[in-house]
Amino acid sequence: MSWFADLEDLVASAVAVTGYGEDLAARHLAADGRIDAAAPGWTGRSAAALAERAARWSAVSTALVTRIGEHAQDLHTCANVYGSTEEQRARALAELPNLP
Repeated sequence: MSWFADLEDLVASAVAVTGYGEDLAARHLAADGRIDAAAPGWTGRSAAALAERAARWSAVSTALVTRIGEHAQDLHTCANVYGSTEEQRARALAELPNLP
């Protein structure tokens, strides 16, 4: 079984996922800000329900952003390891004696 990966595509994927995570974090932070700004207008049980829901959304948002960040880091690590391994294998191959 053979496996092939394009290092440039792997790096591009890592950068793209990093960007998606940053965009998601910014949008969720903005949504949190809008909820916080709206909260003073709510009272009683409605205010408590909004606060509870906002806390759950915030926890889910943090988990999602964290997981995307982990995926991005894993892709960057894969690109680094793959590139390093390719260089090592190319050097080892170049050092082989020329056989008839």
